[in-house]
Amino acid sequence: MADDVLDEKALIRFMQALGSESRFRIVRLLVENGSLCVGAIACRLEMTQSAISQHLRILEEAGVVSSERMGMRVHYQVDEELLGSSLARLGVALIKDPGDGGEQPTSSKGRNHVH
Repeated sequence: MADDVLDEKALIRFMQALGSESRFRIVRLLVENGSLCVGAIACRLEMTQSAISQHLRILEEAGVVSSERMGMRVHYQVDEELLGSSLARLGVALIKDPGDGGEQPTSSKGRNHVH
């Protein structure tokens, strides 16, 4: 049960990190280009380096991106395997029916829907 709570908190942090349009654009840029430094991201997204650094800090704390020092600059990249597994866990967490032992539902028949 404690692992479920920790996993849920990590997924919420992950969703919050990607919930900002700017951070989503940063992640998409990193996926498309691999590793980039703050200055290159700022230039491509027409944002200040300070704003990019703040967004990258949030993304890094959520485990969405990682950083590596290359000479005088720090380069950021998305761990695509981690991103994929987080998205998969998110899907399972949202679809899993607590009453059925974790199996994914095959039909919405009989479920209450809010319109």
